[in-house]
Amino acid sequence: MTSPLVHAQHRAELSLVAGALGGSYSTEIIDPGDALPLTTLIVNLGLDGDGRQRTMSINVMPLGDDLDEVTFLQFYVPMPFDVPASQVINAGYAAAKVNAAMALGHFALSDSGEVYFRYMQAFSSSTAADPAASAQIVMMLDFHQETFGDVVQGVAEGEIDVAVVDQVIAAVTAG
Repeated sequence: MTSPLVHAQHRAELSLVAGALGGSYSTEIIDPGDALPLTTLIVNLGLDGDGRQRTMSINVMPLGDDLDEVTFLQFYVPMPFDVPASQVINAGYAAAKVNAAMALGHFALSDSGEVYFRYMQAFSSSTAADPAASAQIVMMLDFHQETFGDVVQGVAEGEIDVAVVDQVIAAVTAG
């Protein structure tokens, strides 16, 4: 359980990030509870190309006393599709190929077939996160998961053959 002081520090950090995002994204800070054990900044990323709502959660990751010199902000986006068991290996391969082509963040698959996009920002515990830098990271991650998520989804749904994933990624990165 996080102490009230640590909770207040995390809320302050996330409030700074929310302020920097105010002009581009709507945000909400949610205090810890049963559904979310950490103070979490929810960022509304808007609709994807298929009209599905996308959200990013940002929280300060507690990594224990051994790593007290560094603070990590986790940026997490659940993708709006799941991977059927029959496509897990192919979707995992596609995610690995996509991850190699991206500048920030990575796609991953959970054991239950959920696909998510994640990035960890590290900074010294003796300073606060730079809100402007965090806001730029949100914009880059929004672009990356929206652009490259279609490749992973296409393989997961059988619309993109795993044999042509490299060519699809090349076409996406070529613009």
